[in-house]
Amino acid sequence: MPPTPSPTPILIQVVGGGGDAAPWYGVPLIAGVFLVVGAVLGFLFNWLADRRKARREDIRKWDDRVLELSAKVIALAAQVESEIVTDPTKQDEAQPLIQWDETGEMTVTMPQAWITFQMLTQDCAALGMVAPQNVKDAADTLHSATKSLLFGSKKHLGFGRAQAVFDASDALRQAIRTSFGLEERPSRSAQSNRP
Repeated sequence: MPPTPSPTPILIQVVGGGGDAAPWYGVPLIAGVFLVVGAVLGFLFNWLADRRKARREDIRKWDDRVLELSAKVIALAAQVESEIVTDPTKQDEAQPLIQWDETGEMTVTMPQAWITFQMLTQDCAALGMVAPQNVKDAADTLHSATKSLLFGSKKHLGFGRAQAVFDASDALRQAIRTSFGLEERPSRSAQSNRP
């Protein structure tokens, strides 16, 4: 039998043998580290994306609530204004729409307008809890203008108080548009005053 040659040092380096090789557990350990790092990064990015999505949905939900309440407030103010200004009943022109007697009892001469005003008050309070400050201020102005219709007499009602409700409604619309970052439109009263 012929003798087997011993490997030369060059042959050992070409084949990859030698003392500098990684231990048997090195490659799986490095692969495992990359796997864990990838899983952690994947979890982190998904968590951040879900958080952003939930935040957008919450904002959209509150924006929808602000729009719903604002629309109701504007509609109720217009309803109170129409019930008072265009009242077909024949009542004393100097009689207040709401009055108190000696015992402190309140008498409402137009109960439907009073009920509508109470609904307006509730919706303004709800709007004040969810709306930005500029929308809340505009809603409070509309509420005050509508209240002035109820606590005045029909004799002193005049066009000015009804116009104040109309202007306050326009101001609330503009505040909502500003709050949502929409372009401003000219108010309805400004459009009706054009030549």
